[in-house]
Amino acid sequence: MPDIFISYSREDQEHVFPVVDKLRKQGLDIWIDQEGIHGAKLWSQEIVNAIENSKVFILFASTKAFVSKNVTKELALASESDKHILPVFIENADIPAAMKYQLAGIQHLVHEQGQTDETVGNILSTLGNLDIHSSESQPAVSAPSPTVTKQVSKKPLGVAALIIFLSIIAFLIIRGDYTQEVLTSTAPKVEKSILGICVVTIKETKEEIDFHINNQSLRDDLVSKLSLFRDYEIIQGNAITADSNAEEYINIASRHNSDFILQTSYNNKSDSINAKVIDGYSGRVFWTKKIMKESNETDMVFLDNATNKISANIAGYDGCIHREVLQRALSKNYNDLKAFELLQLGKSIWEDVNEENLIRAVETLNKCITLNPENATAHAVLADVYYAFVRNNFPLTDASMKSAENIKKAIKLDPKNSVVITIKFWIDADKGDAISSEVLAEEAIRSNPNEPWAIATYGWYLIYNDINQIKGKEYAEKALKYCEHPQGWYYWALAEYHRLNGDYKESLKFMLKTSSQERDYYYIHVASCNWLIGNESIAIDTYENLLKKNPKFNIENYRSNRFVFEGKIIQEFENAFDSLIEQYNKASQNPPSQTRQQDG
Repeated sequence: MPDIFISYSREDQEHVFPVVDKLRKQGLDIWIDQEGIHGAKLWSQEIVNAIENSKVFILFASTKAFVSKNVTKELALASESDKHILPVFIENADIPAAMKYQLAGIQHLVHEQGQTDETVGNILSTLGNLDIHSSESQPAVSAPSPTVTKQVSKKPLGVAALIIFLSIIAFLIIRGDYTQEVLTSTAPKVEKSILGICVVTIKETKEEIDFHINNQSLRDDLVSKLSLFRDYEIIQGNAITADSNAEEYINIASRHNSDFILQTSYNNKSDSINAKVIDGYSGRVFWTKKIMKESNETDMVFLDNATNKISANIAGYDGCIHREVLQRALSKNYNDLKAFELLQLGKSIWEDVNEENLIRAVETLNKCITLNPENATAHAVLADVYYAFVRNNFPLTDASMKSAENIKKAIKLDPKNSVVITIKFWIDADKGDAISSEVLAEEAIRSNPNEPWAIATYGWYLIYNDINQIKGKEYAEKALKYCEHPQGWYYWALAEYHRLNGDYKESLKFMLKTSSQERDYYYIHVASCNWLIGNESIAIDTYENLLKKNPKFNIENYRSNRFVFEGKIIQEFENAFDSLIEQYNKASQNPPSQTRQQDG
């Protein structure tokens, strides 16, 4: 029985064969068609048997491989046989429609030309996570060691069986918080930084299956939409009973090698869809959602809207899984954190941006990337953090260059990642690149229409650039519906929308929800809105707080260096702040004789 089946295009053999040769030298049993048997009559027998008997199916992905009929058939067979599929991209190539279902949400590796040893090391590490190891104890491929490995001698069958049994027991014991540890150190360890979600539903009666919406269609729709969130591996599980307990959830997660379980069901009596997320390691339910069908919704519209909200609230940038992992990471020793925990810590920087937190985020994300250099989101977030030093005039050597390097790496690793594209948008928008920003804002939405991070960004883009304020407002409101715990900047677009339309009370309401208290503009916006709606004493108090925070504040200097994200100039707004300053200065010059005007 081969350990690995290799699927590839023969036109790529110069890239594939060197990797295969080195894997074989590590003692792995590999089946690969190097003789061109696809055209022979034995194809249906020999290749099918090889795929069905292998443990892992490795696809060397390329443009040529994706148009190969033989590769397409091999991948379909591997998927139907429930094999572990590991794509190794040897070039940037769009996944064709015929393969998207099999490859959706699956973690992949990237092979750079001339880096055969690194690719072999990464493959060995991934196989280690699947409990598939080479027959020899080898030093790390990318970092040769002077130690000498012993030649493997043949053992009696009974001893070999005992070793395999003990290895399985050790694997089950070592399986720890959220991820599996590699049992051997034969290859450079690359920690996973994506999380597995197994989507299951409730077993139905014959009558329930006949409804327009049933649990199977609900599950399939969620699997499709969750697959667009690139930091997760989505697994389709079998239907379970409605009264499954914690032990059964843990067994399901273990069987599917997933970290979380999403259980969904449709209640045709109440016209509602129910969803809950379970921790695969404890069986604990930590998120639930019930969505009722609106009177004006058709069945299909209801299904589409409900699955949009569920997928976004679960797997979005600030979704419930992010919050769950973040909460646990904050309670653990920093040195014990896994790559995916470090990523969530780094992402949380936008909750409170200041120089100290940015420095901490750089350290955290660099550590995450050290543990897993192939995570595109980690590189993108790090790029944004580096650029935040530039944006906020905080000192950091080569911050702009490091930002550019990391966003370039992120796009190379995963050009379809909506979060990566959105971060590139913010960096380019800050640089004043209007054409690039427009392209990126639209591309982020196309890549994943349900990513709240991208939705909030697109709403902001449409409003701040006065492209389509009504549509921008719709996107900004949708982002809040799709994220139960939004970061403060999600409210920027709505604060600006109401400011542009002269509704200063509503603008004030949304600005107070933002996380922009470190910026001078926050105080200017809040003070000006209060002044314009008649709350003059509150407006002056806000201005005093600004001066306490920034004693050197000067309105002329501020306006000559206005931050690019702070909206359009509205003369009424400018005049309000000037009047506020004038009254404050008069009161300061003669405080005993001044009586502050009360709130209107």
